Amino acid sequence: MSQTTQFKAMLNADKSAEDALLFNRDTQELLFDIKPKLKGGQYEWVGVDGQKIGYESSEGEEDKLHFEISISQQKKDALVAFWILRLWHDAVEKEANQKGSS
Repeated sequence: MSQTTQFKAMLNADKSAEDALLFNRDTQELLFDIKPKLKGGQYEWVGVDGQKIGYESSEGEEDKLHFEISISQQKKDALVAFWILRLWHDAVEKEANQKGSS
């Protein structure tokens, strides 16, 4: 399966779970770009300044996230949460593709 999906991690700092409208394009700020690497089929994580923050790797069934630069704990927590969400997305997509081909 070739990875061509690119993701963007966005933040709406002025919103909370109590808001009726959780997402507001006018106040969204980009946290990370999640781009497929050219080789290896994994993703790399890039900050708003274009600097590579980290990358993913797999060893057997184990997925790993590697940080290349130091970032705040708050941003690291957000990045890990988005990484887990991205892994979940891929697992659901893979399962849907398997069901569609059987």
